[in-house]
Amino acid sequence: MFRRPSIILFFVLAGCAQFSLVEPTQRVTVAKVYSVSPSTTWSGFTTQNWVRWTVDGPLLQALTFIEPVETGRPLLDISEPKNLPLFNADMTAPEVMELFKATMQQMGLHQLAARGLEPAEFGKISGFRFDFTAVSKDGLNYSGFAAGAVQSDKLHLVFYTGSQLVYFEKHREDARKVIQSIQLQKT
Repeated sequence: MFRRPSIILFFVLAGCAQFSLVEPTQRVTVAKVYSVSPSTTWSGFTTQNWVRWTVDGPLLQALTFIEPVETGRPLLDISEPKNLPLFNADMTAPEVMELFKATMQQMGLHQLAARGLEPAEFGKISGFRFDFTAVSKDGLNYSGFAAGAVQSDKLHLVFYTGSQLVYFEKHREDARKVIQSIQLQKT
């Protein structure tokens, strides 16, 4: 029997999610935490503790907003039990990058390499950004980048992924503009 676990997981998650249209007309609140200004139309859905936007489909490219992560919690809350690494508010930016890598590997990405870690503004607070590449279980090569910051002992993280063949480059600039426009809402 031939199975494609990552595709099956997508349809299970997407089947539970309701997609909505995100228009580039004004600032949009995401996950009751972030405010952003999209420059193109995205489709989005919310599940567990994250919001995912896509233009051409989440297996081709996606912009993922993770709700703030508290100490002792994984980056992604998923219903399928996995041994996901946990965030600690004392983590440095390199440790958060390693946490991201370990989480994505547990979620089924292989050959994950992260590089280019550098300081970057995340909204109006000091944060970090890095680039990464990975290969899915089905052999699809992905590129991506992430940006985030720790504020009030909570990790804020947004990341963009796209298939290397076409879709990473196709919407990279759109995703970069969204992340550059991010503002944290008072909670």
